[in-house]
Amino acid sequence: MGKVAYLVLAVLIVGAALYFLYTAQSAARSLAPGGGGPAAEAGVSTTAAAGASATTPRLPFGGGNYEVNYTVSVTVSIGGVSVSMRGWSVEGAGPLGNYSFGVFYVSVPPRGPLRVEYKAATEGRTAYVVTCAGGQCQGEMKPANSSSLYLLRGEVASARSLGPCSALGYTGVEVEESGRLTQGQVAQLLGDLGGNGTGTYTVRRCEVNGVALKSVGTAYLNVTVYGQRLTVAVSVESAAVSAGPFDGERYRRVLAEAKAAAPAKA
Repeated sequence: MGKVAYLVLAVLIVGAALYFLYTAQSAARSLAPGGGGPAAEAGVSTTAAAGASATTPRLPFGGGNYEVNYTVSVTVSIGGVSVSMRGWSVEGAGPLGNYSFGVFYVSVPPRGPLRVEYKAATEGRTAYVVTCAGGQCQGEMKPANSSSLYLLRGEVASARSLGPCSALGYTGVEVEESGRLTQGQVAQLLGDLGGNGTGTYTVRRCEVNGVALKSVGTAYLNVTVYGQRLTVAVSVESAAVSAGPFDGERYRRVLAEAKAAAPAKA
């Protein structure tokens, strides 16, 4: 496996992790004022099925007001080589903005496990992200709707309700969404690698009161980097271990730390 492939893997792993900062739990609906999220745009209701609400207790969280702690696993495959990432992440969304932080362990053969820690928060339409690995940290500023923050969110082709589901003792609705990643979105994802390509994705999630508590997603990308054509498969799974309301104090702390690591403006 060549250097280019490893570079692509690194970018895709970070992109897959950042996907969960804002979209695994349908946080995309709160990034843009008045946004309804991909499922809502496709006309899919994500409220509990009729009859379930009568037995469901009043929820302490909802779309646009939550903090969820997830366990997350990601696998990226290129040819016969796979790189896996497992860890946890906390994501929150509220009236002030979105925030996320977590720790992942990436298995990169033949190097072994690598600890990756990140923090991210949005302020207005800007996202601040800091990622640390191997004793080095890198801060970034991106538009809050940048494709590099949404590996598995592209142009929605279809979204449908599959029926009731349950998570953390709550009853919700299982939603399946599929779509494609355009050349422009893939180019944003690859960033400084300067590559291009297209892809497709499918995500299935269990949404409770507008918040995804379970998610399984796959993406298939055909990319070209430095003249080398690569076929990449990405699978992502997450499951909530706890869920509650937005924490404004935590948002302010994460935002301050992420902004402090951002590159200085010219």
